Amino acid sequence: FSGTFDAAYEVPLSARMSARIQGNLKHVGSYYLRPEALPIDREDGYTVVDAQIGVASESGWEAMIWSRNIGNEVYLVDGQAGFGSNRYSLGMTRTYGITLTVIF
Repeated sequence: FSGTFDAAYEVPLSARMSARIQGNLKHVGSYYLRPEALPIDREDGYTVVDAQIGVASESGWEAMIWSRNIGNEVYLVDGQAGFGSNRYSLGMTRTYGITLTVIF
């Protein structure tokens, strides 16, 4: 089972500005890293939470503070085998930042 849930809430701060908070939850159930579906390639499921909060103006600018994978969940997204070794790719670790947008 895999699924996502998104939620956003926006509230006016003044006649020309608003604040927004937004969240995203992504869940992936257990899965295999390679098509051969070998027991060594079976991964437990994982859940990743993202969030952002910010302000926007009717004059065309927006400032957002955001974080991805808030819980710093460690998960594998790919597996490859070759000549006696296995290679796996990690999913994105926790990241955060600020986004400034201007529309003109």
